Amino acid sequence: MAEGDDIGLYLDEESDSLKELFAAATQHVQSNTGLLSTDHLLYLYARYKQAHEGSCKAPKPAFYDIKGKQKWDAWNKLGDLCETSAMREYVERVEQLFPNWSKEQGGGAKARTVDGTRHEHITA
Repeated sequence: MAEGDDIGLYLDEESDSLKELFAAATQHVQSNTGLLSTDHLLYLYARYKQAHEGSCKAPKPAFYDIKGKQKWDAWNKLGDLCETSAMREYVERVEQLFPNWSKEQGGGAKARTVDGTRHEHITA
């Protein structure tokens, strides 16, 4: 295997780890939306949309659709932020908002700490 192949493999593994962490973070947020302010939810929503759909190409909602306009504005402000950066910012914010939440990988098991309780999920 050439040296460049090693770097590509590493980047693929790093990307897969970030995607797994992002998926776990989104599940955690969905389970705890009632604990978050509107500003935090909009921040996370925008990065979620950017990670899944890329830059905002949706038409701006009507002025009377206040919630829709807030969501659109938050997403549109991200411009051309790449998928990886959007996922990373999402995960970082979840870690700030929920200091006891984390996800670690090791030995084929994924462990998540929520409120001091360790939960393990075995992966194949």
